[in-house]
Amino acid sequence: VEDAAKKQALTGFAESAASGESDMFKTNRIILSMAGCQINTNEVPHKTFAGIDTLMGAKVVLAPSFGVTLKEIKEKLPSPEKVSISDTSTLVLEGDVTINSL
Repeated sequence: VEDAAKKQALTGFAESAASGESDMFKTNRIILSMAGCQINTNEVPHKTFAGIDTLMGAKVVLAPSFGVTLKEIKEKLPSPEKVSISDTSTLVLEGDVTINSL
């Protein structure tokens, strides 16, 4: 943690478990947004943990069993305009499920 805080202070990138996880959540938020879901991808809150600035926002996990490509993910979201995910949500999508609204 100390090394990550030093790296972030020096380069702007912590290269830590927390920042890696945060980046994956952000990527998954962007994917759901590209699929048409209502989810914040831009101005999400930041929080500092042990000197490491971390993006917050919805914590979204897209398991490979849910979909690997944008086409596969869109097929599981037939009405993406009816899917709204808040900045404080945690969502794990796994397996052969279809999300009609949320």
